[in-house]
Amino acid sequence: MAKSYRKFIAGAATAAVVASSFAGVAGAASFSDVDSSTTHNAAISALVDKGIISGYEDGTFRPYAQINRGEAAIIVARALGLLDGKNIPSNPFSDVSENQAAYEAIVKLADKGIVSGFNDDTFRPYDKVTKAQAAKYIALAYGYEPADGITKFPDVNENSALAAYVDVLADHNIVAGKANGNFGYGDNLRRGDFAGIIYRAEIAKEPGTGNPGDPIKPTPNANPITITEASNTPGNSLTNGSEKTYQVKVVNPNSKLPVENVTVNVTFLENIDTDSSQRREVTVMNPVTGKKVIPYQEKQGQEAVAQIKTDKNGVATFTISGTNATVTPVAFLDGSNQKWDTNGGPIIETVNGRFEQNTELYTQAKPVTFGVTQYKIEVTPKRTDDAAVTEIYKNRELKKAEISVLNGREFTVKVLKPDGTPYKGGVVNVGIDEYINSELGTAPRSAFLATKSGGLLDNAITKVIGTDDANYNLTATKQGTVRLDQNGEATFVLASTRAGDAARPFIWVDQNFDNNDRDQVYDKGEPTSVRTNIPVTDFQPSRVDNGSLGSKLEVTELSYAARTKFKAPTDYWKNIEDVKGFNFTILNQSGTPFLPPAGGSFDEKDATVTYEIINTGGNPIRVHTAEYLINPALQDAQLADWATLTGTSDGRVVEIQVGGRVTITGNIDYAKWYDPNNSAQIAIYALGGKSSASVKASAVVDDNAGNESKNVYVYSESKSYELSNSNYAPKVVGVLERDTNLDGNIDEITLSFDKEVDINTVEAGDFRLFLGSTDLNQPAISAVYGKKTNDLTKDDKTKIVLKVEENPGIGDPNPTIGLVDTRLYYDPSFSGSKALSDGFGNVTRAFIVTDNGNNGSYEVNPK
Repeated sequence: MAKSYRKFIAGAATAAVVASSFAGVAGAASFSDVDSSTTHNAAISALVDKGIISGYEDGTFRPYAQINRGEAAIIVARALGLLDGKNIPSNPFSDVSENQAAYEAIVKLADKGIVSGFNDDTFRPYDKVTKAQAAKYIALAYGYEPADGITKFPDVNENSALAAYVDVLADHNIVAGKANGNFGYGDNLRRGDFAGIIYRAEIAKEPGTGNPGDPIKPTPNANPITITEASNTPGNSLTNGSEKTYQVKVVNPNSKLPVENVTVNVTFLENIDTDSSQRREVTVMNPVTGKKVIPYQEKQGQEAVAQIKTDKNGVATFTISGTNATVTPVAFLDGSNQKWDTNGGPIIETVNGRFEQNTELYTQAKPVTFGVTQYKIEVTPKRTDDAAVTEIYKNRELKKAEISVLNGREFTVKVLKPDGTPYKGGVVNVGIDEYINSELGTAPRSAFLATKSGGLLDNAITKVIGTDDANYNLTATKQGTVRLDQNGEATFVLASTRAGDAARPFIWVDQNFDNNDRDQVYDKGEPTSVRTNIPVTDFQPSRVDNGSLGSKLEVTELSYAARTKFKAPTDYWKNIEDVKGFNFTILNQSGTPFLPPAGGSFDEKDATVTYEIINTGGNPIRVHTAEYLINPALQDAQLADWATLTGTSDGRVVEIQVGGRVTITGNIDYAKWYDPNNSAQIAIYALGGKSSASVKASAVVDDNAGNESKNVYVYSESKSYELSNSNYAPKVVGVLERDTNLDGNIDEITLSFDKEVDINTVEAGDFRLFLGSTDLNQPAISAVYGKKTNDLTKDDKTKIVLKVEENPGIGDPNPTIGLVDTRLYYDPSFSGSKALSDGFGNVTRAFIVTDNGNNGSYEVNPK
């Protein structure tokens, strides 16, 4: 049902009807078809007396005839006193003309926003009026604010276009339903019914005739007091502590002149007839005196009211501000028996400081809500609720403890604004729930927060975490802030150095206002993460996690230097372009590499690792095993066997034919298990053409890994990887430098390849000149095809011409500005994801072009 209150305005709606009330119907005009038995007889007679409605030339009123839109407009316009033939606005409708009886009524009501037309710019004056349309006309004409549309009528959907008008008029007993309980939303309205609605609206407007139970009784006089929002003031939904300013104007209803020095009282409807426990904590400030008051009016007789005085323009100003409350400002003239002299102000008796709705002049504004910005905060943890404790070491040089392995649990926080869009660039507070909410009985002793790299959070409030040596303590974040990215997201880690700790993060957005202006301090009412949606994380000693959570299979493009870790003949790797490296890592419950405990025997193994490899491509592939994969052995080999390369005979290279498969097992010892210089355990590449491989891995952790990790089985899912044609990738076979503007410096370099290349796979920035000892990094400006020698109009797709900054040239024997030499590097990672290829998947690896010191010749080497 409607919650709004009647809005009274000092405009046409208030002055439309003369001050006398509807005293009765005696002497009313007589119609041949209207008698005491006629529905709405009293309404018809009263409105005829007022000159608001009339009948037909044949002496009938036709109360049961359906009324059209034009006729309804005439009646409403008469009720508002608009039909004076003056100041007629422009006509917005294509089907309304000056020779129509309803012309003036329609265009004046449309100008005031009381009636409207259709999308085709027509009004359709001869169409019938529905009961719901009539409700809109009357509500807007008599100043009723649309309500929420929730009515008692089954046939009125709250989302219907006109439901809000039906709702507010039904609440004020101006419209009613039918005998069957429906309203008749789409029913065509009869002339007598329309007269009844107008009559009840007029009755409600006059003093002393309102219906019992109306939210606010009408004012006893034409309203001389109005309220408006100050210019540039915010809307009606404000953050806590914001301010909203209003202007109240008092005008003598007789002289129509502003009245100076009138005391205007300000209160809130919600604070009337309440006790202190229900009082809305919103202040009213008088900007002249600076005095602030929380106005209220208790049933027991206690009250407080804010007062302001009008200036020479009849205007008084006040400002409201509050926290977590909705209020409706009311400005009123206090006192009984209110009258006005001819030109001056009001004559008031018995001032008591209380708002008397039935006898005092007043005006009210729309409700205003103060609250927090309702950000939606989502917190998503990774992995399970068990996390490994963080490992620390004692930095004896700095005499403090530092993090050696950050375990813990990673969280992602995402914040959305009320409209559902990301809170881009926002700053949110991150703390530990058990500290923030003072649950000291369960507070973890050594829990802390960190960035993913182990550093302090921004604006960190730190805590000292002790170790077994009082001289070495760890300084960590107890509480801090994170800045959200373009997606409204940020990450952090919750960690602890103590087994047995349990904690969960607590996230909130600061919203500071009066009496709550402390940054990084959580205050009740500020938007927070939902505590029950975030699980508690338990911290325990590091152990191998189970199943797929206990491992990860990483694949990398092996650089030339990394390939040399695999035994092969001298310079073997120089001619192979695309080599994939596979490293199977065993993880603890935090998802970081598991390190077996120190001590014990690590001569043989700490884990048995198994790789399953299938050649899923169209050419053979080779698999190299690293030296620290101990005692590699083949199992279930199909179309696969050990291959012997010149210079190697230790059974570390497996060749798998098309459609073949093999299982390779080996042991990993602790000493080299996680040596960062050993970036892969196996390397795979294609022979003779493009191919592909499917790889998965598993491991069984053995006795030395500790009791909790003994014989734990971990695995990765199978993954497929494309392998470029290692032997057929384009290779540089010539370099030509040119000084095109003849200024003594090289500005163009042409690279010739042994086959055509695809210019669409070339990014100019992937070619860079590194100039001598200054290591000046100069990207190429552009890269295009060269031209054929015998036809300069055609592209030579075996050549790429690079435009470069002016420089002494590659290996210039007489370098300027102290440069020793110049080198041309190619690396696809310089600019993006594209890699130079022939367009058929054969990708050129990174290389370096250098002077070999022999009469301008060059050498191309892997980078």
